[in-house]
Amino acid sequence: MSIPRSRGFRSSATSTPSYSPFLQLRYNDGATLELDIDKDFSATALSNDATRDAIAHATLGRSGRIFPTVLNQRTVPRLWTAREQAFADQNADANLFMGIAIAATAFVLSVPAMPVGMAGAAGAAPKGMKRSVPGVRVPPSAIQNNVVRLGAGNTAGSLWASIQKIGTKIVYRVDMIVLQGEGAEVAAARATHREMIRRAALQAQANGETTFLMVGKQANPNFVRHADQLAREIGVIGSGKQGMSGAGFPDYTVVLDVGKTLAQ
Repeated sequence: MSIPRSRGFRSSATSTPSYSPFLQLRYNDGATLELDIDKDFSATALSNDATRDAIAHATLGRSGRIFPTVLNQRTVPRLWTAREQAFADQNADANLFMGIAIAATAFVLSVPAMPVGMAGAAGAAPKGMKRSVPGVRVPPSAIQNNVVRLGAGNTAGSLWASIQKIGTKIVYRVDMIVLQGEGAEVAAARATHREMIRRAALQAQANGETTFLMVGKQANPNFVRHADQLAREIGVIGSGKQGMSGAGFPDYTVVLDVGKTLAQ
C-alpha cells in the first residue's frame, strides 16, 4: 500500500471559518486524494462489531484507495487524529481573537500509512506527524467606499462596519460583528474584518498618523475581550476605554498601532 506524504487544507469558497474543509493526501505512487473533513468523516460511535463490519466491507474508491464504509476514529485512526489536530489548531487560533481571526493557518501533517484499522490508543497521535507550512487566507468580501455590511445582523457571519475620518484620526467603526461559528459566511466575514483593519491602518499611515482607533458600538463582553487582545497584539496595551451609552452595552474603543498592524 502506498503511503500518503502529507495532508492539508485546500482553499475553497465553501470553507469553514478561515480554513478549507478539504483534506488533501499525496501518495508516493503519485496518486492524490481529497476528502471533505466535514462530510466524508463520521463522528458516530461504532461498536467493535460495527467497526469490524465497516472495515470488512471496505470498497475500492477514489484514487484507487480502499475505503471502509464509515470513516471515523476507529476505522481510520491516523486520518482522524490528523483531522482532530487541525481542528484543535484552528480553535486555538480562533480563541486568540475571541472568534475573530486576524491570521489564518492551514495545516500539512505527515501521515505515515493509510489509516485503516482500529486505533491502539484513542487519541494517540501517529509517529512522524509534523506541522510544516503556513496557510492561505480566505479572500475578503467586496468592500464599497470603506463600508461593509455582511449578514442579517445577529447571525453568524455578520459584519456591519465602516472606516471613517474624525478630525485627523482614522476610526474603524464596528456596528455589528458575529464571527463565532462555522460556515463560508463566517470565513468571509473574518477575512473582511481583517481587511478592514488593514485598510484603516493604511489610511492612517497616509494621513501621517502612527495609530488609529477601533470602536465597537454597544460592545458586548466578547468584543471587549477581542479588542483588548488586539490592543495587546497590534496596538497600545491598556488603551481600551468605554464610552457613553444609552440602552444596551456601552461603546468600546481601543488604539491600534499602524506599524504593528501592517506588519501582520
